[in-house]
Amino acid sequence: MPKVWFIFALFFLCFHTFPSEDKSDQNRQVNVSYTSNQINVNFALSINDISKSSEDVVSFAKDINLTNTLKRAKLPYQVITVFSKLGDIKVEYELGDEYEYDGSQLAFETIKKYRCGNHVRAMEPDEEFHQKNLTPFYTIETLGDFRNMPISRVIVYPIRYSIKEKRFLFYPNIKFTISDKHQSIIQSNMTTIYETMNNRYLIVSPRVYLDKFITYADYKRSHGFEVDLVAKEELGNNFYEIKASLKKRYLNPLTRFSYAMLVGHENMFPTEYVKTSSSDQTPSDHNYFTFGEDQDAWADVIYSRMTIKNEQDLEGQLEKFMDYEAENNMHQDVLALASDEGENPSDKEMMETLLQPISDHYQINRMFQEDSETTALNVIKAFSSDLRWIYYLGHGTGNAWTSLFDNKSFTTLDMRKISYNQIKPVLIDISCSNGRFSINKFGERFLNTNNQAGESVGVASYFGGTVSISWQAPAIMAQGISQNSLSSKTLGEAILKGKFYLLNHYSDLAEIKDTFLWMHLQGDPTLTLDGI
Repeated sequence: MPKVWFIFALFFLCFHTFPSEDKSDQNRQVNVSYTSNQINVNFALSINDISKSSEDVVSFAKDINLTNTLKRAKLPYQVITVFSKLGDIKVEYELGDEYEYDGSQLAFETIKKYRCGNHVRAMEPDEEFHQKNLTPFYTIETLGDFRNMPISRVIVYPIRYSIKEKRFLFYPNIKFTISDKHQSIIQSNMTTIYETMNNRYLIVSPRVYLDKFITYADYKRSHGFEVDLVAKEELGNNFYEIKASLKKRYLNPLTRFSYAMLVGHENMFPTEYVKTSSSDQTPSDHNYFTFGEDQDAWADVIYSRMTIKNEQDLEGQLEKFMDYEAENNMHQDVLALASDEGENPSDKEMMETLLQPISDHYQINRMFQEDSETTALNVIKAFSSDLRWIYYLGHGTGNAWTSLFDNKSFTTLDMRKISYNQIKPVLIDISCSNGRFSINKFGERFLNTNNQAGESVGVASYFGGTVSISWQAPAIMAQGISQNSLSSKTLGEAILKGKFYLLNHYSDLAEIKDTFLWMHLQGDPTLTLDGI
């Protein structure tokens, strides 16, 4: 049986400030081509890519990517992201050959797994998707807009399936054409997305700490940023008041900003608690910066939280930011930790995919859970090397990593045993609850802790989840961050590109939206990265 490689090839042209690396190699099974007024998606599959078990359950070639949307059949698919309003998108298709399979059943996505348990199970099919005799040839979804540019996804399928009749139709050579109903240009590259970006950086801090940012603001201005320092008290006393004030500044051409940092821990700076699939009380800053319509799910600003409890924490983090930028290209080590769990793919497999784009640029120190050398002591020792990045895929408790050998842990207490190194790394932590904005949580301690000698240790910036997170979507976003880290000028830019990468490499839109609410940067979104 020939292997089928479905690619996700949203062709992103490079822009001088934000060159995109989210461009997959095209191959013979599917071809995506672009003109100014349409996108063509041509499948070139084979009936040999499908087989049936003795129980009439259909399986596809091993390397086919299948949808993973909860309550829906697992179908081959292709994602195309376009920057058009949902109602303006037109999809046409030419069927080509048709093959009918009677008495056949497709597997369903009936469980959504989370890294800390409490998996979501849904046995009933999605009524909207499966309500008709056959599933649709395509679906169109919207995420709202990014800086007034609408963001939509077209997902096309070479298969239509009927649950009731237990049959499906296969179109191995189907051709799709995506265009605009009004015959205007259809946009699909990131040049369009970044046309309204500027270098204005808004720092919002409790008034008592605002003067402490004056020197840092001058430093960032010397690096090309327009920095505005604003007292939190001027914007409001709660989430809704502050969001309204932020939106007013954003909509004003004289104060419109692209980067923002909110200063203070969870109780110092008002935090919104939103409902996600894993928690009814998810601490999140995402909606501070969704300035579109009510259903807007995309933040218009590259943002972060600076989690501090006092002046000492603030000054320590600012020093870490400047030290990281002062030594660009000097520290060339990456620490990569992965659990021995997960399936299709496992955390180890996902980590190898994550590391592939950066393996020629950095020295990689792999610590996988199955290895007896993956211990807290060796994690501590790794900080003595010239670490630039840390990636972790595994379990977290809010105060520890627990996916070390023999299920041992690396805790906030172990951080105090780290030796001093002037340059601290950036940490991408794909685990549960470690990224909450609270004092004494794992991410906060990594940003603010001192070792037993009283010296500043830990990380320069931290990206992680505030509650229990799903198994795959956040890890795929981490892969996108890694893939774009060498072509991005700032950490926030790499994270933004990681979000687009997830959008193009994962089918479940609800889980994507949850991921945006779960995952947060603590640190400086303008932190300068190592360009190549």
